[in-house]
Amino acid sequence: MPIEFERKKYELKPMLRENNKPKQILSLQGFRAILFLLIFVFHTSMIGNVSESTLYRALCKGGGTEGVAFFFILSGFVEALHSRKEALNLKNVLQICVRKAKRFYTVHIFFLLVTIPTMIYMVLTEPAYSFIKFVLNALLLQSWFPDEQIWLSYNSVTWFLSTLVFLCLFIIPLHHVCSYVEQKTSAVKIYAALLAADCLMTFAVAFLLGSRCKNVNYYLYAFPPIRLLDYFSGFVLGRTFVLQQNNKTKISAATYWEVVAVGVMVLYLLLFPYVPVPFVRAAIYQPGAAFVIYVIAAGAGKISRFLSNPLMVKLGEGSLYYMMSHQVIIRYCSLIHKQLIKREITSCEIVWIIIAFASTLISRPIYEGLCLKFQRIKSLI
Repeated sequence: MPIEFERKKYELKPMLRENNKPKQILSLQGFRAILFLLIFVFHTSMIGNVSESTLYRALCKGGGTEGVAFFFILSGFVEALHSRKEALNLKNVLQICVRKAKRFYTVHIFFLLVTIPTMIYMVLTEPAYSFIKFVLNALLLQSWFPDEQIWLSYNSVTWFLSTLVFLCLFIIPLHHVCSYVEQKTSAVKIYAALLAADCLMTFAVAFLLGSRCKNVNYYLYAFPPIRLLDYFSGFVLGRTFVLQQNNKTKISAATYWEVVAVGVMVLYLLLFPYVPVPFVRAAIYQPGAAFVIYVIAAGAGKISRFLSNPLMVKLGEGSLYYMMSHQVIIRYCSLIHKQLIKREITSCEIVWIIIAFASTLISRPIYEGLCLKFQRIKSLI
């Protein structure tokens, strides 16, 4: 998905590769790493008494919902950068879903299996129920079940993949709708109206379900259709970006807006404890995420330049692996920490957080090496 950047002293401009491959914006790749970090810090609550600390409650507790919301909107945005011409039929829709799922299915199954030893007591005491949950996870169907014991079972972050597969069903239809819209001279205005309508609908759904539904933690967070609103807003935003990408911005002005974007993300973290649950599950993030993603995608300021450096891009490219692996690794670190405390051996939570983070990063080349060896063995058989 490569967009490269032609950098000048006073202005920056996204530039498409000539080989017509899907576009990639380097600053957004680096931004993925930031979103993963938000989610990782949120999940460190599993280690010891981290969740009870003042710092965690004030600044980290909302990182999970914020990171997830941004990721869904970003997924729609990135998909909108493609130029798809497939006919709108069931075969093509399913083919795209399968291709998308293949990108992450192996790592999903790998960490699903690796999670089992950490839940051995549950597996032994409830073998039938555990097997059903395992099958639903393996088939990426868990996000369709409101029971928290199912959609958050095993490697609980994989509900995100389950919902993402559903969203892939709308890729071709959305491209066809946008192709029709862009035949109009007022396409950008239409997209702006659609974004506003989508945002209002998201808040309306949060308000209505919040007052009538008991399980808002599921229906306003993991239920696949609710995330279609996020994905749609990201897609429309992406098409707007494509139409407007020739606009030039001075570095000084772009940096100002990028600082504002960082402020928006921090503000969300600070507001999390005070916002009613129905809105904080997803709705509150949609307008801010649209603004932040668009500003970062423009790649015209100093913060985008930092996010576009090779290290951040490399980390961003591994964000899917890190998403699938980090909670399993944190779970193991948490178990070791608990056992050390039981045996009255000194164990520091901060140290285990650092170990978990380092292990998440280090394990990626190890995993990729194992995959290569497996592929070589498979080719010889």
